[in-house]
Amino acid sequence: MEKVRILKILFNILYISLISVGVLGVVFFIAAVFFNEYLPPVLQVFKGVFNINHFGWFVYLEPLSKIIGFILFIVCVHHLKKCIGFFENNDFYSPDVVKRLRSVGRLFVIISLISVLLKFIAAIYLQSIMGNMALNIPYSFWVGLLGIVVASFNLTSIFLLITGLFLLLFSNIFANAGYLKQENDLTI
Repeated sequence: MEKVRILKILFNILYISLISVGVLGVVFFIAAVFFNEYLPPVLQVFKGVFNINHFGWFVYLEPLSKIIGFILFIVCVHHLKKCIGFFENNDFYSPDVVKRLRSVGRLFVIISLISVLLKFIAAIYLQSIMGNMALNIPYSFWVGLLGIVVASFNLTSIFLLITGLFLLLFSNIFANAGYLKQENDLTI
């Protein structure tokens, strides 16, 4: 039971930290876009990053995937934090635990797929820009496609995909164990 209390403390710290970072990010974004002249000179350069006329909109796909992933990750941590209460009460087979684990597993898979998809689109866009810049260099379609695929995947996406699939499996195991426990309780 001590491990569950430690896990609960760590999830609370993680959740509060993620919310704090998210709020600070929103405040910084608002300050950089609307109150740029009041920021220190070293931070005033970020206003140019948020200028859509300066860069094409495809450049924003990577940060957009990070923001969506961050928000969904906060939701995942919230669901896992709620599961800890059931674990404290030794109610492992609760339908709510199964539902929350299944939701977290699906969200991890969605985060991974969104990240890979948006990176893939951004890599195609950047590859086309680079191809237009280097028209005189011999270019192979397959080499370019391989570069795009490699640029789209990273260890975080693969880890989230594996963790999501593991949590989906784990939720099915809990659901089956809950069913068996219920059947066992009825036969006694």
